[in-house]
Amino acid sequence: MRHVVGIDLGGTNLRAAVVSEAGEVAGRARKPTQAAEGPDAVISRMAEVAAEACEAAGLDRSSVAAIGVGAPGPLNTRTGVVVTAPNLPGWRNIKLKDKLERASGVTTFVENDANAAAWGEKWVGAGRDVDNLIMFTLGTGVGGGIIIDGKLLHGIDDSAAEVGHITVRPGGPICGCGNDGCVEALASATAVARRAREMVEAGRGVILRDLVGGDPSRIEAKTVHEAILAGDADSVSLMADVALDLGIAIADLVNVLNPEMIIIGGGMAAMGEYLFEPLRATVVARSFEAPARRARIVPAQLGDDAGIIGAAGVALLSVEGCT
Repeated sequence: MRHVVGIDLGGTNLRAAVVSEAGEVAGRARKPTQAAEGPDAVISRMAEVAAEACEAAGLDRSSVAAIGVGAPGPLNTRTGVVVTAPNLPGWRNIKLKDKLERASGVTTFVENDANAAAWGEKWVGAGRDVDNLIMFTLGTGVGGGIIIDGKLLHGIDDSAAEVGHITVRPGGPICGCGNDGCVEALASATAVARRAREMVEAGRGVILRDLVGGDPSRIEAKTVHEAILAGDADSVSLMADVALDLGIAIADLVNVLNPEMIIIGGGMAAMGEYLFEPLRATVVARSFEAPARRARIVPAQLGDDAGIIGAAGVALLSVEGCT
């Protein structure tokens, strides 16, 4: 059975796993990214963490078929060049594929990290039985991946599937991309925390306020969830508003792409039915009947492993395509 290595290139940590062609994790390793030391030092550590994952799996690094990297973008999947990575100082037009191949001695493939997570869920996660899906990862920001007819959608410039930057409320909060009213500015964990702070400062969300000792600056998305579970009606209402904003974007995509499944991952998925129930209702109300009935909206299954497993899966597909 062939094995590949998946690596998640994060701003804080490098995580690697040896993954079999059946999608099973055989060994893991982790190292701090230490991004301030620059791209070459980080890439050297990526080779090291790949080797450590192989050792944990009882394999020699030379025996794995390929390495797949889930990297922040924008990037070029054909050349393996990371154009820029905001959380990695000095990462501009970095030839990640070529440099990691030299450092590791293993054929390497590079994929956008959000696309890799979507592929992981399609390969062995929530979407393993479907060929047309859209994934939203609701965390600090909002990432996404789109799979059509069993293939990742990249677009001509490898910039497809930026679902977090669909405008759903013109004139709304300013997003990190510079636009206003993006999904990311309204439905990410960061946005939910901001909206909750504004709610408390306006005199609502008494239970939420009490949970943070009257200090709105301490509110995080998970605090909102705690307040909901404690019976805070204003926090429930807030999540319904968030679901509306997210649901508008999803409904548009449902009408355009007619997917079989929408997968919601990231920390916000922990909100459970307080997010999913109003989200499904919004999508049904705002989509055409047939595609709305077809598109199941479900939580992701792989958690933090989605990106690593997906990067490995992309590498496995790429190797197969080369043979």
